[in-house]
Amino acid sequence: MNYNGLIYNSDNEFIFGYGSTINYKSRNETTKFISLSIPVRISNKFGYKRCWNFQSPNAKLTALGIVKDDKNPSTINGVLFSVKKKDLNLFDKREEGYSRIQIPIHFLEPTSWCCLPNYNCIIWTYVPNNYNIPNKYYPILQSYIDVCINGALNYGKKFVIEFLNTTYSWNKYWLNDRKLARRPWIHEKNYKLIDKLLSKYPTEKKNYILYRKLTSEYSVYFSNLIQEID
Repeated sequence: MNYNGLIYNSDNEFIFGYGSTINYKSRNETTKFISLSIPVRISNKFGYKRCWNFQSPNAKLTALGIVKDDKNPSTINGVLFSVKKKDLNLFDKREEGYSRIQIPIHFLEPTSWCCLPNYNCIIWTYVPNNYNIPNKYYPILQSYIDVCINGALNYGKKFVIEFLNTTYSWNKYWLNDRKLARRPWIHEKNYKLIDKLLSKYPTEKKNYILYRKLTSEYSVYFSNLIQEID
């Protein structure tokens, strides 16, 4: 099916990706079907916001999730990509610990020249089953952030800034686990731009990148920490 120059599969299933699945390389590791995507934004009227709130027991990290927030909901930018109905179970397995919920299409708007599908379709996203912010045992990982931002960069710098400004629960538990983190340019070509953006955004919170630590520093710091820093 061809719609506005984009090729979709013949099923009418879509997933809204707001974290690592913004990155096409990451999401295409889940299925052999290569899907193009539409950059979109969910209205705050949907009643959710994006947070660091899913502690993965296997990876020992805190990943992104969305959470219901009736008092302070937020817009959430991300991508809409088609998925074959038979492959939904592959994403369900990928998002273990999350529940798949449906988003009514009227809560979405495109953020580029691409339009939303104008035919009957089902839009899914994933919500963590439990809410847990990062701690010293389940930190935010720089490698995970790099995947998200590299994916978002495909849609422009403004898209990345919006992503950072509409992501909540940043804190000091931030581990710089990049491959050869002391020489990041070897494995992460965009490290300068990524770090520059992280040093400026999100604008409404303190700059937690100042607390980001290498693996050796992290283990020493948090094993000897006497006074917690807000």
